Amino acid sequence: MKASLYKVLLRTLAISYYQANAGFFFVVIVFAFGLLRPVEHIALITYMLYSPFLLGLLFLVWTLYTLKTVHYIKQAFEQPQHTFLYQFYLFPLPARLWYWLLIQVSLWQPVLLYQAFIIYVGFSTGQITPLYGMALFSIGTLAITVTLYNHWLAKPDPDKHYWAISQFIRNRFTMPYFFFYLGYLTNQHTTLLLLSKAFSCALLVGTVRLYAIEGYDAVILLLGMLFAASGNAIITYRCQEFEQNQLQFIKNMPFPVKKRFLSLMGIYFLLLIPEITICIRYLLFAASPWIILQIILFGLSLLIFYHSYLTKQQLDQETFIRHLFFIGIAVFLLILFRMNGWLFIGVSLSTAYYLYQKHYYSYELITLPEE
Repeated sequence: MKASLYKVLLRTLAISYYQANAGFFFVVIVFAFGLLRPVEHIALITYMLYSPFLLGLLFLVWTLYTLKTVHYIKQAFEQPQHTFLYQFYLFPLPARLWYWLLIQVSLWQPVLLYQAFIIYVGFSTGQITPLYGMALFSIGTLAITVTLYNHWLAKPDPDKHYWAISQFIRNRFTMPYFFFYLGYLTNQHTTLLLLSKAFSCALLVGTVRLYAIEGYDAVILLLGMLFAASGNAIITYRCQEFEQNQLQFIKNMPFPVKKRFLSLMGIYFLLLIPEITICIRYLLFAASPWIILQIILFGLSLLIFYHSYLTKQQLDQETFIRHLFFIGIAVFLLILFRMNGWLFIGVSLSTAYYLYQKHYYSYELITLPEE
């Protein structure tokens, strides 16, 4: 009975989590093992063990990843096909906590594997004290997440409270079209937006610093923006989903396709402001303005292409991630083979516009009936 219950929870929550985030882990693996050699990994961990600041940054990254797992579990609770999870509350409290701990440990496998490597380096270098801090952090994080999951079981439909200032703004000011998408993301997918931005910005900071400080080739900038765009891909999926679910009426308005496409570019330009700020901050005096502009437009063209690609056919999130995986590999190889960045931007935007103008009016999101 206990083994069967664990298998159900594992397949429903843990295995599906890794399947849904295959693109995310692909980017992490490419960044971790494609840009850094094993010797550099060991040197980086050694610096972390000697620097409380760097170790704190690592804890912050793990916290962001934990929030990503928590957000996924929260979404699983809200899905109709997972309502059976609430029956789990009928089990005794110790059993519930134990199973939630096993699930969170399963979701935390990437962190635990990296921690095992840190422990090995720590014992090799004689830096044992930081390992105690890492252990306390891990125990505390696991305890908080397990408690949170059990709380959601006890209160499946909590009351939603809104700040008075938010209501005041909504009642007295109209929202520009550009901000419909931003408002949807910040209200409905806050954690997803923060995690995606934190992940993409962290990757981009690392790559632009390699270019600005270490003198790497400009190819590293295109790779960094590719990883950043991949980190934002799920945001693109949510934007297109919002457009089809909530903004169908806009299709009936007399706006030409070119204007709609330019509005789409404006939306993703706003979403890329953090990444654009990073590029300007670190590359202003290290690269020419044309290189900076190329990197920004490269990321913008990728996001617009992802959005237009979604209008071609109805894809669920897992299928979209799989398609994105192969698209990312193709672009990655093109970058390694020294493709012309401006040519890629032109082809990407042209293809995106072709798909958008061809499928925008004919595409309709169909909700399949549940069996």
